[in-house]
Amino acid sequence: MGVQAEATIESATRVKRRRGGTYYKLDLSWTDASGLKRRVEEVSISHALADKLIVDNRLAADTLPIKYMPGEAGSPKESENVVVLDDTAYQEKTDREIVYVGTGAGALGLIGAALFFLPRRRRHEAVAA
Repeated sequence: MGVQAEATIESATRVKRRRGGTYYKLDLSWTDASGLKRRVEEVSISHALADKLIVDNRLAADTLPIKYMPGEAGSPKESENVVVLDDTAYQEKTDREIVYVGTGAGALGLIGAALFFLPRRRRHEAVAA
């Protein structure tokens, strides 16, 4: 679902973490059907797509196809509504992992709450008559 558009790649960023690992982000812009200029920053992409787009530290492509959910332009959540069509498998995998992590955290929370609220046996001290 969503509206398909051709987005211009404004910039690509390679971020290296301290403990190893690298990830890539794109800043994209496009014009929607009503002529409104839209821009989104820091859209995560896979290593495979980054290898296609970035060759010898230069962008090999100027544009790429996206789908977006039309909404208020410039809203802070607009980046969550953009899907890079050449990278849908990576984005679906990432979404699936987030669901699994959330489900696991919820299960641990339920177990922790159950253990916290379980009635404990209390010793009744003998009361002198």
